[in-house]
Amino acid sequence: MIIQRYMDFSKFESLVQTKSLFLAKMASFDDKLEGGITASDFFAASNALRILDVVINHTMPGVDDSANNRNQKLAKSRELDGSLRAQMFQSPFGEYPSDDFEELYPICREWMYVNCWHKSNHECYAMWNLYAAKPNALCIFTTTDNLKSALKPIDSFTNIETHPVSYIKHGSVDLLGDPIAPFLSKSMPYTFEREYRVIAWNSHKDLYKQRLNSDKGIFLPVHLETLIEKVVISPLATDSFKNQVIEFCHTHNLLVQIVDSELKNTPVRDIYDALALREQHQT
Repeated sequence: MIIQRYMDFSKFESLVQTKSLFLAKMASFDDKLEGGITASDFFAASNALRILDVVINHTMPGVDDSANNRNQKLAKSRELDGSLRAQMFQSPFGEYPSDDFEELYPICREWMYVNCWHKSNHECYAMWNLYAAKPNALCIFTTTDNLKSALKPIDSFTNIETHPVSYIKHGSVDLLGDPIAPFLSKSMPYTFEREYRVIAWNSHKDLYKQRLNSDKGIFLPVHLETLIEKVVISPLATDSFKNQVIEFCHTHNLLVQIVDSELKNTPVRDIYDALALREQHQT
């Protein structure tokens, strides 16, 4: 599957010079539903609804309760309370008490790191406008297999994975308790992004002890030659910028195809235009 990443030249410089992808921490994203739990999964993970059930059905006295019925209810309430205290929820960072779900689950976003790509065989006008609207911008083309192969393991992360993003309605979807699924899901208004992402985390983090993350993200080492198949120059760029990218890649011994955006094409007006356009699409 072909994927793309749009960026300005400074980010491309950083990628090539550090030979690393930048993965932003999820807590820094504008979309606050990223990493958010669905309604059904909240009820499965949290004790909130179960506690309410115990209070209403096994603790509050009924109008006609006898002393015996009242004692039986209280005994059942203590029994259920014990089972609730033993209830656990799964997170990317291990198992934690369901009593602490509301407190701990939002902390997960502090320690999940993501790098985002766009799935498409062709350039996307909307992606240029959103992520590379400057004249000194470009787009990297690669494949999901190449991306996966290019990632280098590092000791500080137990998990480095690549996945397509699912687009969901958080009020109605059941993620079936998969601890990673919320971090691979976005709300329906973002479907146009057709996202594929790298996601990394250290499952040994203790959410009780490490609550806030002062870092904006992490740099993940990659094999550049495996990662980058083609570089497409912004349709707004000048020829001098394209030459700058060519020289930069040459200086860093990066042998990749560098081409103009298809959005720069002009209508065919004569035989020379037709031949040039056909040659462009055959290379």
